[in-house]
Amino acid sequence: MMVAPFKGTSLFDRQNVFPAKRWWSFVIPEGTDIPDGGLNADLAGVGKNARMLCLEPSTSRLRTLLLPSRLVRFTASVRLRDITNPPRKTAVTKARAVPMPSNSALAPLYAGADLLDAFAIRLPAHASDDLEVLARAAFERQAGWIRALTRVRDVVMATVGVKSSRAVGLAAASRGPVIGYLPLLSRSATELIVGADDRHLDFRATIQLRADAANGRELVAGTVVHCHNRLGRIYLATIAPFHRVIVRANLERAVRAMKT
Repeated sequence: MMVAPFKGTSLFDRQNVFPAKRWWSFVIPEGTDIPDGGLNADLAGVGKNARMLCLEPSTSRLRTLLLPSRLVRFTASVRLRDITNPPRKTAVTKARAVPMPSNSALAPLYAGADLLDAFAIRLPAHASDDLEVLARAAFERQAGWIRALTRVRDVVMATVGVKSSRAVGLAAASRGPVIGYLPLLSRSATELIVGADDRHLDFRATIQLRADAANGRELVAGTVVHCHNRLGRIYLATIAPFHRVIVRANLERAVRAMKT
């Protein structure tokens, strides 16, 4: 079924067919005979504007959008199977709160900690078995909003003599490997420990690769913080909500990247 632009058979030539100023739509009537090859719509531009055909699967509507464009003419095609069986969105893998790992090398530090939390996320079947690769994917490829928050943290805390993340990272890199900006303190086949000490608090994190009967292979990130003084406690109370959101976001972003 072909519709010629600006001819009597074109819906665009009929007044008041489309319900909105910038969005137009028409419904494919029930029982319409659509060939196996799909439905073709031949659309033409008007001046610097061009109408773009797209599909609204939930209502089986074809929609056109008036967009600024240098295109004068183009053809769009929609297959029948896209109308009857719209693509489903891939399920998003979410990080979840879990108990701190009892087998961690950090377990002796759990008692009396000012912050103690852990999050886990299920890994795709094809994800690497190398824990360091997984840790770097989660904590070295952070979203822009996380990097921006870190810069704000560095500027604010510099006023009270706390080292910036960059300074911590540079100092650690001169002595050995780092993950993100934190020094890698110990490693085994199933656990990495990173962390740093400062005048206001001591920070440690465990990153583990473990197998769970219900969830398959998981990447787990746990945090232990001990404050030294009032500054540390005020700082921790301020950043703790952001910390939990950031750890979850890092894990979820890493898994999304593994799926692509």
